[in-house]
Amino acid sequence: MTLRNKMAGFALAGLFVMTSVGTAAAQDPESGETGTWQQPQPTGGQPQPGGWQQQQNPPPQGGWQQPPQGGGQQPGWNGQPPAGGGENEAPPSAGTAPDASTGDSDHTSAVGHIGVGWFGAGGVTLGGGPAEITVSTPAIGVRYWLSDTIGLDVALGFGYTTVGGTVDAPVSGGGTSDIPGQSGFALAVHGGVPISVYHGEHYSFQLVPEVDLGFGSGTIFGPNPDNDVDVGAFFFQIGARAGAEIHFGFIGVPQLALQGTVGVALGFQSNTVENDFGNPDGSTITTSTGLTFSTTVQDEPWDIFTGSIRAIYYWF
Repeated sequence: MTLRNKMAGFALAGLFVMTSVGTAAAQDPESGETGTWQQPQPTGGQPQPGGWQQQQNPPPQGGWQQPPQGGGQQPGWNGQPPAGGGENEAPPSAGTAPDASTGDSDHTSAVGHIGVGWFGAGGVTLGGGPAEITVSTPAIGVRYWLSDTIGLDVALGFGYTTVGGTVDAPVSGGGTSDIPGQSGFALAVHGGVPISVYHGEHYSFQLVPEVDLGFGSGTIFGPNPDNDVDVGAFFFQIGARAGAEIHFGFIGVPQLALQGTVGVALGFQSNTVENDFGNPDGSTITTSTGLTFSTTVQDEPWDIFTGSIRAIYYWF
């Protein structure tokens, strides 16, 4: 092969390699070119089949976009927000703290639930003077809150007492003698309408209008039936108390509550004493009535614990 033929072969091989590299570069998206290569067209202005020209293609949908300058975390590919949160997450809106008016207190938790408890110690005095019997009637009942403002109290107390005995002594003729005794029964009914003036997390300030009704009867036995004395009583009282109900939610027992109140009351009482002492004409009946107006705290300072402290357990 002559030198001229070798040089022609090298020229054709170089032209082939350059053409191949140019085609690959046109088809590579990373090269920055977006057209397709076709063979060159002859001069004359009209494209010929097989000629080359660069055709502009529209930018690919969802393709790569250059991130904006300025630093910071920007929206990710295709304009979508970056996964996993980050600096560009929307801050929580202001004012999203829990609403305190939704009932997050011990008092509002008791609304619609029954509370069972002790409503104080009371008593009914039967008769009067030397013929008198006092019967204790501690009131046990329920409190039900119809709403966080208005409630209802209903309680019942009753008591029965009897006293008697015998004497065994060497008396004339020997034997045993009875000691005159006494017995009595009393019943008391309590009702109230507690009003919660203000309540906090573990307490409630209350005003409680209330009413009490009671009656009873008994007998003081004499040496013989002709000397028996019958006693009785009736009382009616209306008043109001003011104070606080403290729930033990601060130690994890919000169902338990203590009420400490003081107040005033207006009361009416009627007492009877009846005996006949063997009088064939009938019995002698003595009736005494009284009207009282007083505070609920009586003679001694510690009377507040028996008359004004009440305990309730709510079932919720």
